[in-house]
Amino acid sequence: MKKRIILLVLLGLFSFSSAMASTLVVEQITQPLSGVAPEGATRIPFSKVRFRAQNGKVALYGLYVEKTGTAGQVFSGVALLRNGVQMGMTVTSFGADNRVMLMADSPFEIADGSSYDLTVVGNMHDDLSENHDETIGIAIVGVHTSATVQGFVRIDGTHRRVSAEYVIGTVEVTASVDNPPAGATVFPGETKIFSSVNLIASSVEDEILKSVIVKMTGTATKSDYNGVTLTVGTTSYPMTVLPDGRYYAGGINKTVTNIASTKVSVSANVIGGVGKTISFDIVESTDVELVGTVTGFGTTPIGSGSSFGSFPWFKGTTTNIVQAPQPPPPLPPPTAKQRKAGAMTAIRSLLLHK
Repeated sequence: MKKRIILLVLLGLFSFSSAMASTLVVEQITQPLSGVAPEGATRIPFSKVRFRAQNGKVALYGLYVEKTGTAGQVFSGVALLRNGVQMGMTVTSFGADNRVMLMADSPFEIADGSSYDLTVVGNMHDDLSENHDETIGIAIVGVHTSATVQGFVRIDGTHRRVSAEYVIGTVEVTASVDNPPAGATVFPGETKIFSSVNLIASSVEDEILKSVIVKMTGTATKSDYNGVTLTVGTTSYPMTVLPDGRYYAGGINKTVTNIASTKVSVSANVIGGVGKTISFDIVESTDVELVGTVTGFGTTPIGSGSSFGSFPWFKGTTTNIVQAPQPPPPLPPPTAKQRKAGAMTAIRSLLLHK
């Protein structure tokens, strides 16, 4: 018994030391270029870092960042991107020390030997007149991980000049006619649109719709539906589930003009979940990623209508999953009397049309 206890303790120590052996290697990479930071611009890159997992997989929880430069509160939000896809929620304010933690939705795992580039971006306020010509930056000052960190030093990134004069385009978003009405239902075996919006650009510049991220917020689980699809105009794109398990991303490159609106819809195949609900929300306005074709700056879309709010930005219709209607029972075979009556009717019809 004593030997068994000693063996279990040794195994425990071995497992513990193996878990602690994983290392997050920080690599310095080329930082974003400097330039202007215009009013209303989104996803402006300020700093970048490359992480590589060594001696086992690494769980990354987020980055600790610091606002630098002479400008005041010019950001409407700060976010963390991995290969262009946002990780976690946009943070809307810094602390008293001008620092804040940018978190992932769930621990982001980097496989042993793999590497990822992360970018810290800022979304600018719509009115920057009081901060015009001031400078702004976002430095990476810390890493939140359970692994041993190797090679980390403060990354200052780049500084940009705040501009209240540089004009970029905008996009207005409204619910489309395909957006389901309140009280909508769906049954297993049915493919249905759950959210649908129209986008139209301003006259300043056309916009490129780069991607859309939605969140399934109903009570249904992943086993109750599949085939989440993004349809832009008449073209459909499969959406990829993100590590969180409830967010879905669709990457596209579709031009949005001010001549005609562009319809964007999210659909899915329902395969179960009777008694549950299903809904796809656009949580943040910047989850609709738009880039001006002339200026190259990201644009914050402007929602209009009762479906739009602060959180979520666009509330998809809550659709109830119901039991499929039962087919009517088969009709009983005709009786001898009914067959005779039918035959007599046919004979009369023939005689009348001779």
